[in-house]
Amino acid sequence: MERVSLIEGEIPVILFAPHGFQGNDENTAILTEVIAKQIKAYAVINRGWERSDQVDSLKDKADCNNVEHCHEEIVNEEILEPLLKFSKKAKNQHGTVFVYNIHGM
Repeated sequence: MERVSLIEGEIPVILFAPHGFQGNDENTAILTEVIAKQIKAYAVINRGWERSDQVDSLKDKADCNNVEHCHEEIVNEEILEPLLKFSKKAKNQHGTVFVYNIHGM
């Protein structure tokens, strides 16, 4: 299973599910994916990082909604960089971008 799912969009909207891991916020990942595909939004969906107070990449633990965790090398690569890439792409194509942080579905 991939830890993070990325969906390319066509509109200037990014849906971000930092706690999409099935043991954290139930159904958040699947709901974010369905909405993104339906409205053709970009999406960054955490599926494999279990929410934790400490980053431990060997155990797939990190809080992807914690900016300090997102600056750790592997979390940065999988979460923050795709968010920034999608944001830049949408802004270049549409002049603006809206980012929605999806939680607790």
